[in-house]
Amino acid sequence: MKLENKRKGGKLSRYWPAFLLIAFLLFVPISINSFVESQYGLGIKEYIERSMPLTKKEKQWLQNNQLIFGADNQAPPLRFVDQETGQYRGISIDIVKAISIYLGCDIQFQPYTFNDALQALKEGKSQMFDIFPSEERAKTYLFTDEIYEIRGIILTANLRSNIHSAQDLNGLRVATPKGDYSVEFFSEQGINVRWSTEVNIQDCIQLLQDGKVDAVIGDETVVRYYKERMDAQDSLIVVDNPLYKLGVVFALNRSQPILQDILNKAILQMKKNDLLPKIQQKWFGLSVSEISRRAFMNYAFMGEMLLLGLWMTLTFFVLWNRRLNREVEVRTEDLFNSQNDLQTTFDGITYLMAVINETEEIVNVNTAFCRAVGQKKSAVIGKPCASYKPLLFGERSFDSIWERLKHEEIRYQHQTDRLFQTDIFPIKDQEGYLKRALFVLKDITEISLIQNQLQQAEKMVMVGQMAAGVAHEIRNPLGIIKSHAYLLKRQLGTVADVTLKSIGAIESSVDRAASIVDKLLNYSRTSSNGGERIELEPFLREMLDLQFASMKTDGIAMHLDCSKGLLCTVQLESLKHIIVNLVTNAILAMPDGGDLFVSCYKVADSLELVIRDTGVGIPKGNIETIFFPFFTTREPGKGTGLGLYVVYNEVKRCGGDISLSSDEGKGSTFTVRLRAVFPDILKRGGQT
Repeated sequence: MKLENKRKGGKLSRYWPAFLLIAFLLFVPISINSFVESQYGLGIKEYIERSMPLTKKEKQWLQNNQLIFGADNQAPPLRFVDQETGQYRGISIDIVKAISIYLGCDIQFQPYTFNDALQALKEGKSQMFDIFPSEERAKTYLFTDEIYEIRGIILTANLRSNIHSAQDLNGLRVATPKGDYSVEFFSEQGINVRWSTEVNIQDCIQLLQDGKVDAVIGDETVVRYYKERMDAQDSLIVVDNPLYKLGVVFALNRSQPILQDILNKAILQMKKNDLLPKIQQKWFGLSVSEISRRAFMNYAFMGEMLLLGLWMTLTFFVLWNRRLNREVEVRTEDLFNSQNDLQTTFDGITYLMAVINETEEIVNVNTAFCRAVGQKKSAVIGKPCASYKPLLFGERSFDSIWERLKHEEIRYQHQTDRLFQTDIFPIKDQEGYLKRALFVLKDITEISLIQNQLQQAEKMVMVGQMAAGVAHEIRNPLGIIKSHAYLLKRQLGTVADVTLKSIGAIESSVDRAASIVDKLLNYSRTSSNGGERIELEPFLREMLDLQFASMKTDGIAMHLDCSKGLLCTVQLESLKHIIVNLVTNAILAMPDGGDLFVSCYKVADSLELVIRDTGVGIPKGNIETIFFPFFTTREPGKGTGLGLYVVYNEVKRCGGDISLSSDEGKGSTFTVRLRAVFPDILKRGGQT
């Protein structure tokens, strides 16, 4: 019942604020548009467009194009060449310089006569000229927004008291600069005058003084300037009624509409910064009638703003309670959504992440962490972090980490079955006390492996280069030894058998040494990454002969089982890595001697390589991790733990499989199956 009464009593407050809001929404844009139009002569849409910064396209256009302001040279104080300094000066020049600063580009100035300036703009020799806009000129030029306003006036002889307006000039002789807007104005008004178009206003006034024309038409500022300086204050008068009062714009070449947008933005900025009145003040003082200056805020607008403020205040208080309730609901929902978004992002990160509080409990983990430990999030959260000590800390203690974390972030590396880089970040409260710690574990196994492989590859390149060089150097003395043994054998003839046997032993040793050198050079020679066709039996013998010295020293007998003439196409470099690493691993597993069996068969469309040793074998607990990177049972400094990992990766890169069976104390067997291409089918068999 209470809720129902509340609803009934709130009907009025439910509807009349809506009417206020509608009125407010209608009133605001009208008021703003009225202000903008009175202040800048623009609608709200144009104002917003011109208030935007220069676009990337507009900036690029300015970089690629040179701007030239070309205007008449004798129209002071608007624009003129100073006879004393030779500089191009005037109100228009200062305005263009201000635009140049806003655009951040250099604008050059080129003085012309008035008519030549119009022609230069039409032909693209210049890009800007400040003139009156008109329908006739719009056929040839583009126009910017208005820069300032100026009046056109009539100058006549003091004795011609009968000239008071444009109509009074009908049928009379009138002088004006060639190309001036006044010619078009009189044509539109239907007033027929006899024109005398001159180069500039000064020449026109001179004609008036000489009695050759009845009047001069021109821009008020320019006409008054020359009237004062040509000593014509008493003889000539300005007709009280101006012919027209128009806004001056920049005329542009019609092929450059992008420049129109650029200059409109610059003109609006000048108006916002009140630069035009400051420039007029520089040339004319505080009060000038030729250039209008808009007030920043008129009384009507101030009244509108006051009414708007009262309306907004009233609406604010009426809707305040209702909005507070809605705001609480929205904030609560936003907080919930934000929390969900953060948790989604947290779970989406591929690094292992865990948040631990000061009581050593895990308060949050991401999906990657749960996947790594093989447990659900609900089973992990709330557990003591000591349950995952090897993964989180390695050999470190939580207490030492927590104390250090009060002063700095922590980074270290540790290894389980993978190599991790752990970063620990403190999470502090508003007073700066450490409340929680964020553990971020990055798996850098592959990165570290690549770095080690690169270092090892660099070493192997150097070893290969040295081995190849040494092999070439050994060939020379071997050749000399063999040649001299041959000569000795021929000279001795049938001398003592012992001597001949010794020479024969020398020759045999030389041949064997030369064979080893050839095999070493063949192994060190780089092959392509693609498939290469080889005969397997001699290839395997060459690879095993490289390890012959090590096997002989350790008392290891080698047995090869491979069909003669068995040809196949395989990735040769990968096969070399696989054989060398597996054979080396087998030799190290037989420190007291034993037998090494290497078998090679064609099985279906695959090449099967079996390497078996009679060594110490592998403990059952290590079989599952034997292919992990950096896993090794050797003493520190005697193994990197990368050999079998490299074998595993090379086998997978070739699209093959590798398996291991081992009996501790009896030996191990590695079986590798690789994809290969066989030209023909041979029966399984071989030799020992």
